Formats: sequence, C-alpha cells, structure tokens
Amino acid sequence: MNPEGFILCFHGDEGLAAMPALLGLIASDINVRKDVAKGTFYSLIKSSNILILCHIVETMNQTPKTSYKITIIEKYRELLKACRPLLNQFENKQLKKAFIFLLETHKDLRRETGEPYFIHSVEVAKIVGAEMGLVIQSIISALLQDILKDTEVKPIAIEKMFGKSVRQMLELLTKISRLRTDRISLHAENFITLLLTITDDVRVILIRLADRLHYMRHLDVLHAQDKALLSSETSNLYAPLAHRLGLYNIKTELEDLSMRYAEPAIYHSIASKLKETEKEHLEYLNRFMLPIQRLVHEAGFKITIKGRTKSIHSIWTKMKNQGVEFEEVYDLFAVRIILNNTVDSEKADCWKVYSLVSNLYPPNPKRLRDWVTVPKENGYESLHTTVSGPLKRFVEVQIRTRRMDENAEKGHASHWLYKGSKKQAKDDEWISHLRTMLERPNDERNEEPDRKTEKEAGDYIFVFTPQGDLKKLRRNATVLDFAYEVHTGLGEKCAGGKVNGQQVPIRHRLKNGDQVEIHTSRNQKPNLDWLGWVVTNRAKNKIRRYLREARYNRSEEGKDILRRKLSQLNLPFSDEVLNKLMAHFTTNEPLEFYQWLAEDKIDVADIREVLLGSQPKPEPELEDKIREKIAKKIKPGEGQAYALLIEGNPGITDYKLAKCCLPVVGERIFGFVTVSEGIKIHSMNCPNATQMRKHYGYRIVKTEWVEHADTTGKVSVIRVIGTDRLGILNDITRVISEDLKVNMRSVSLDSKGGNFEGTLKVYVSDKKHLESLLHRIGKIKGVLKATTL
Repeated sequence: MNPEGFILCFHGDEGLAAMPALLGLIASDINVRKDVAKGTFYSLIKSSNILILCHIVETMNQTPKTSYKITIIEKYRELLKACRPLLNQFENKQLKKAFIFLLETHKDLRRETGEPYFIHSVEVAKIVGAEMGLVIQSIISALLQDILKDTEVKPIAIEKMFGKSVRQMLELLTKISRLRTDRISLHAENFITLLLTITDDVRVILIRLADRLHYMRHLDVLHAQDKALLSSETSNLYAPLAHRLGLYNIKTELEDLSMRYAEPAIYHSIASKLKETEKEHLEYLNRFMLPIQRLVHEAGFKITIKGRTKSIHSIWTKMKNQGVEFEEVYDLFAVRIILNNTVDSEKADCWKVYSLVSNLYPPNPKRLRDWVTVPKENGYESLHTTVSGPLKRFVEVQIRTRRMDENAEKGHASHWLYKGSKKQAKDDEWISHLRTMLERPNDERNEEPDRKTEKEAGDYIFVFTPQGDLKKLRRNATVLDFAYEVHTGLGEKCAGGKVNGQQVPIRHRLKNGDQVEIHTSRNQKPNLDWLGWVVTNRAKNKIRRYLREARYNRSEEGKDILRRKLSQLNLPFSDEVLNKLMAHFTTNEPLEFYQWLAEDKIDVADIREVLLGSQPKPEPELEDKIREKIAKKIKPGEGQAYALLIEGNPGITDYKLAKCCLPVVGERIFGFVTVSEGIKIHSMNCPNATQMRKHYGYRIVKTEWVEHADTTGKVSVIRVIGTDRLGILNDITRVISEDLKVNMRSVSLDSKGGNFEGTLKVYVSDKKHLESLLHRIGKIKGVLKATTL
C-alpha cells in the first residue's frame, strides 16, 4: 500500500460513532466520503504519522466495544486540554506522538481492576502538566513512565523518538519504581535522601509524586491491606515530600486521602460533622468576609477573597494536639485574601491589607507569620495571622498577591513561569532550585518536628544489592555490616567486596546509594578484630555468638587434650589438678586455659613437669646425644632458597614453625627440642621465649636462616591478591615452608587501602607440584586469588 493514501475502514454504526472524534485526533488533511450502500466510512489521510495512526485505528476497529474507542478519544482530549496552555505547536505534536506510542505498546494490557493500562498514565501526565506546571519532557515521561518496566521497548528507542532527557527520566522512574520501600522503615528525611541518591533530576521525583496522588485518588479498588499500607506510606513519606516542594494543595489532598483509608471512622465522623454544619459555616464565613471586602475595596485594592473550613486531616490534628472534640476546635476557618492589582509594591500592599483587617478584627500577635518579608525555604510567600471574628471565633487569615497565590497553589512551577519567556532556561532554574530545597533539612519555625525522629532519620543510610534490593543500615556501616544484613552465613565468610565496582576491604565504610557486592572465602572466619569494624547490632551480635561458640569448641578440644595427657600420667582429672595448672600458667579461667592448650600456647609436655616436678637437667653427655640425634636428621638441602643452620649444621630437619609466633625467613630465631614433635622453630621475640629459656634452656638449640647456594628445581612466580589483615604474610610463608616444605626464593607484598598484592618466587619440581601449591595458597584466609605469572 501507498502510505500517502492509506485507507481506513469502519463498519456499521460503531464506525459512525467513533469517526468524528477520531478525525479530530488525527488533525491532518482528510477527505471523507460515505458509501451508503455498504454503510462504510473511508478516510483518505495524508500525514507523516500515517503508519502508526492506521495501526491504532485498525486495533480499535477490532475491539468489540465502542466504549473502549470512546475512552481513548476522551482521554486524549482531556490530556490535550490540561497541557495545551503549557505547550507550543511542535510540543503538541510530540505529545500526540507519545500518546499514540503509549496506546501501541499497552494495547493489550489491563490492570487488576480491568481498567485499560494507559488510563493511569494519562491521569498522571495530566497532574504533571495541569497541577504541577511541568513542560513537555516531563509530561511525556509521565505518560510513558511504565514503558521500560512493562514492555519490551528499549531505552535507545525512546531516545530516538523523544530525546535523551525523556530516556534518562524513564530509566530513573523505572529504578525508583523497583524500590521496595514497604519492606523497610523510612522517615520522610530518609526518603528524600534516598530519592536524591538515585536521581539528580527532581522532575523524576515530581512525576513519582503525581503517580502516588492518582493512586490515592482511586484507592477504593484495592484490598484493605493494600489501602492501609499505601495510606501509611503516603502520609509518612509523600505528603511531607509535597510540603517540602511547596505543593500545598497536593500535600493537603494526600493527607486527607491517607486519613480516609488509615482512620476511616474518624475521617467519616469529621466529614459528616462538616457536612451537617456546612450551611452554618458558609453563613459565618460570609458574615466574616463581607466587611473585609467592603473596607479593602474602599482602600482602592482589587481583591479575591475565599473562605473555607480547614481540611479534615488538619482538624483531626488540632483535635489531637488540643485534646478537644470537633465542636471545640477554636480555629476551624481559614480565609485567603488575594490582591489582584499589585505588582510593584507587593510587600507593602500585603501589610496595608493586614492593617485594614486588624482594624476590623483583633489579631493574636503570637500567631503572626511573616513569609512576605522572608519567604520560607521552599519559596512560599504569604502573610498569616489569626484574628477573633464574630462570636469570638478564631479565623486564620492569609494575605498574598496573585503571583504568591499561584506559587502556593502549584509550587515553584508557577513562581518561575512569572519570570520570563525562555521556557527551558527557567525550567532548568526551577529544577535546580527544587533540588537545593530538597537537600535542606526541614527547619521551618512554625512547624514543631519530632527532633528525636529527625535525629534517627540522620542515623541511617540506604544501599543496594547487585539485584537492586534496598538495605537500611546505620550510618558508618561497613561492607561487613552489609554482608551480615543480607545473611549470617555471608557475613561469616565475607573476605571483602565491591562498592560501585571498586574492590574494597571488609572494613570499608558505606555511603548512601552505594551498590555493594560481597566476596567470600571458604577459609574466612570471624575474629575479635571484626567487632571493631561493625556498627550494626545485628552484625555485632552474630560475631559475638560465633566467637563464643568458637571459643567453647576450642576449649572442648583443649579439655580433651588435658584428659588424654592426665590419663597417660595416671593422674585424675580433678579441680585440684586443674587449679594447680592454672596457677602455674597464670590464668583464673578454665576455658582460657583449655583454649591455650588447643592453640598450642602451652606445651603439653610441660604439664608433666608442673604436676610431677621438674626432671633433672641432663648431663652434658645427654645434651651431646640430643644434638647428635638432631644432626642425624639433618639432610643436605635440595632446591632450597633458604636453609636452617642448626647448631652449625646446614640442611632441613624434622622441624615445625611454632604457631605462637610463626617466624619468617630472615627473622632471628632459635630451635626448641620437643618430646614428641621434633624441633619447633621460634622467633627470638616469641612471647614464650623467656619462659622456655628459664625452665628449659637445655632444649634450646642455636638456629638461623642462611641462603642456600645449591638450589635446584624450577623457579615459579606466583601472584597473590587478597584482603590485608594482621598475620597474612606469616600464614602464607607457614603454608609454603612448613606445611608444604617448598623452598622460597623471595616474597614481595604491597598493602594499599586494606588490600594486598604481591609475588612469591618459589622452587617447584613440576606442574602438579605448582598446582598443588596454588590450591593450598588459595585456601588461606584472606587470599582471594593465587595465579602464576
């Protein structure tokens, strides 16, 4: 078919009913003729949008109910009417394009209520345009807000059709829509901070606010549980957000709607009483306003004066704060005086009108609020006072100019619309101002905020899992806190993580909006240091519990060791024996003593000497025999970069590195001959060195590291990356030298930002030997990767 002359058909009376409105929608060069015999309408359309439009029309023609077609047309007309004052001709075409695109992508989608999916989007767009005063990019974004979440449309397609700004806003709206704020406890300040961590574009926040407003206006269709949840969230989060933005009408409506579903009995009771007294209240307001109108008019001012009773939520708040019933609320009425002919002397004229009003009705000086001279942080301007009217009833009076009133009604959109004709520039200025406003804490003097609650709000941060789930943590929380917040098992194996794509240690402190990924290690386990790195109670409790259990388990191991040793010595396991041992090793805690045994901090051989007395010092001939025995165990070094020189004899002996100090190559050392475990190598700085020299000097043998010249085998370079911690180098060298008996040529490790990276040069016999070495190094606690270069 030729796109320039595409033919659309409607059959029967349905086509007749839908055609006039449809032709108004297309707004192009159209020729229409009627085939009376067939009862069919034909439209010959010439338009750049013809392919999209025709597809929509064909879809409509297939819909069995004409009401759906009429709904589409009515909603488009409503949208156009709401937004037309804000848009030029080109922007109107863009809006039409977005509307058609919405229908195309959502044509088969319906909400749980059965309502066509697109209706909610249209209503939100109307609020964004008509009630908030935002312009075309925001209106289109509101119209298409769910398109990336609910359809297969890609962001790049949005950018090609509607520009980069719309694409970015839709991506941010999708991200915010996936926040499960119902799963966590939020304060309004937290909520605003959270939104600002996700987006720099305040228009996105305004669209989200409009979305919530429309949901609240149609909450009747939801289940009771959903109503209660949305009402609470709206009252606690969205109403304060609207207030901060200066959207007072929206704030008041959200408060009333929230109360209607959260406290239905109280809401309907107050609403009923307002209805019953409506005539009486109207008469009172007229009686109050007429003298003001006459006096102000005589003074040369043109004004609009409006009177109302205060909102249901506001009345309920007064009833609670004042501890009174509805009939006893003393300031039930509010009157607004709007100066229509004031431009150059706004402040002075507002004060002149205030003087006239106060001459009629006595004001309460304590209730005077001057936001004309010094506007609120959010830009609100008005002069407020409370006066005593007829019958001694208090009435709140607001005095402002037309410009100030528009600003108060629609927030800052109208404020900036007064300032010039360069639309984009003033819109950008407004958005920037809104963000500055949101970033400031709510410190208005006429408010009485819960300071304790605000302090608590500042004590928390919000971070994201890689899947986008939200986690609430105390301020200064670390990666380790986050791991425990997700799962205890994840916390216990946490070896580090990535924050916003950057590798960090477990003690790295998190900030609002961070995305956190946890790295684990099979060899990782909690230790006492961890308690100094976490701030959340959950993490602290889990670590303490683990340490208690670990200590108990080690103590049980030590207890078994003592039982076996006492059995060998034919001694009873009694309190008397235990007390004697604890007194010798200077501890009053049995669990601590057992733990020392399990951790080899006490040589089991010493127990015999403590309980049965010291053995006589061996004769020199016996010492010679011990050294001779040691020397026989010495074998020539093969493939050793370093060798142990014990009593002047080079080579490798049947030795172990002592766990109490874990000496490393190059450190000053000595050997200690044990009864059953060969020689243990200790550092000269070993905490047990003094005691060993004092009581068992005859067992100490001179030992030192020497570089071995006769090295054989292949040198391999291993690259090691991990999380830095105390003793990591000792653990690596112990596994290589003691456990695997592999010779090291050199070790080089650099630590930075809580992580370490380095190289190990070792002698290996073959590939299998190397793979085994890599495997064992990789299992060391804190090692994340071990590879060959």
